This record gives sequence, structure tokens and C-alpha cells, in this order.
Amino acid sequence: MTTEIKTHILPMVALKGLTIFPGMVIHFDIGREKSKKALEEAMVKDQKFFVATQKDENIDLPTTEDVYDIGTLVKIKQMLKLPGDAIRVLVEGIERGRLLAVEKEEPYLLCQIQFDIEEEVGDRGLTEETLMRKLLADFDEFVSMNSKIPDELFMTIAGYKKGAVLADIITSHLEIGTEEKQKVLDNLDPISRMMQVHELLLKEIEIRKIDAKINMKVRSQMDKNQREYHLREQLHAIEKELGMDEKSADEADEWRKEMKEKEIPEEICRSEEHTSELQSPSWI
Repeated sequence: MTTEIKTHILPMVALKGLTIFPGMVIHFDIGREKSKKALEEAMVKDQKFFVATQKDENIDLPTTEDVYDIGTLVKIKQMLKLPGDAIRVLVEGIERGRLLAVEKEEPYLLCQIQFDIEEEVGDRGLTEETLMRKLLADFDEFVSMNSKIPDELFMTIAGYKKGAVLADIITSHLEIGTEEKQKVLDNLDPISRMMQVHELLLKEIEIRKIDAKINMKVRSQMDKNQREYHLREQLHAIEKELGMDEKSADEADEWRKEMKEKEIPEEICRSEEHTSELQSPSWI
């Protein structure tokens, strides 16, 4: 017996370089006329519309062929008109959806969307709990290494009770490309998705460790160069106080070099070194 697929007809907005996950609250700007009309249609009804990320963000007028099949149902929380007719909209991600077909393309994209597409955890509850602990431990370490993320965020994320939601929210805070985030959005198995995000976190943590080592080496080299610079300046000041100009200092160095090359006895070299240190003062 074939199960009938229930679909919903919703306006759709194509996103450029942005992936929205269920549970996210995020704002973005809308400038394309089709997208603004889709937003207006959503406001007239239940304030909900579907978003899907463009495969190529350089396409200005995308069709359903130009976006990924898996996207997110979002609900409008706030709207703000910007100068130049653009609109800034604040939305909350509700749930994953699959784009099945397009109903019409003008004056905005109206599409058939299938929801309830995620798999159940089922009897894998213990595995989910284990992976949630791993994800939280990983994310705690990641936050401690990333100054852009406030420490309070960890306490907020630790409050999530479902591993699938936890994985989505953590991914939304990772500095990874759109394609990588879309792979997480495409993963409909909560357990598999949590393992996927665990691997992403470990990779990001390792990148930051390497980055910290590189920064430490660069700072160390800069400090060394700074110390050497100050020592040269101090030596220059001392030579100036002793009445040694650059020419006389160079001549003294050349003299000592020639004496060493001619294998002049060490006692005479030391005597000559003392002599060079007592060169004529600048007032002569």
C-alpha cells in the first residue's frame, strides 16, 4: 500500500550564500522583486514561507532548478523596510521541507513542499544521548577558542533536549561554507547528522589549534625582531655618545676583520679592540 505524500503550497524565497536551519532565528535582506512579492504573500496569510539555498549565488533570477531540494519552512517575526526598497526580515526556522514542484513562477515562486521528512530516532535513544554529550563537549571547546562567539551561547545551546536540533544549531554557528552546511541540512537521519556535525566540530577545533600555533610563532618572531631593533637602537645611541659615527664604526669593524684574517696574535687584537672603543670624540 502506497502512502500518500501530503504537500503544502507555499511562496518560496531563494537564498544567496545563506543556509537556514530549523530552530534558527536570523535576519536577512530581500531585494529581488520576486522575493519581496513572496514575502508580501506570506504576510497576507500565515506569515510562513519556504526558503532554499541557491546552488550558485551568482545567479540573479533563480528558478527552482537553481536551488537545493531540501530547505526550511520559516515564520516571519519582524520586517523592516530599508533605503533603496530592500526589506530586512527576521525569521525563525520551523522545520525541514523538500521542494517537490513549482506551481507558478510569476509574480513570485509558488511551490509544492513536503514536510515531516525527517527520520525518527526510534530505539537509538542511548546513542542520541551519547552523541549529544560529545557535541556539547566539542562545542564548549570550540567556543573557548573562538572570540566571536559569546560564552553565554553555550548555556543556551546546552538547553536543547533533542540531538537533531542541537546538531542544527551548532552547525549554524560554524564558520564553514554553504555547501558544507547544506550537507547537514540534507541529512534527514538525526543520529547520522549528529555524527556528521561531531566530525565537523573536531575539524574546526583542529584548525583553530593550528591557527593558534601559527599566531604564536608569528608573535614570537615579531617580538624577537622588536628586541633586536631596540638593541640596535641602543647600540647606535651608545656609539653616538662615544663619538663614533657610522664611518668610523665600519672602519673599526673592517680593521678587526683584517687582523683576524692575517692571524695577528690574540693579545694585539684585544689591544686594538680597546683602542677602537676609545676612538676620538666628536669634538676633535
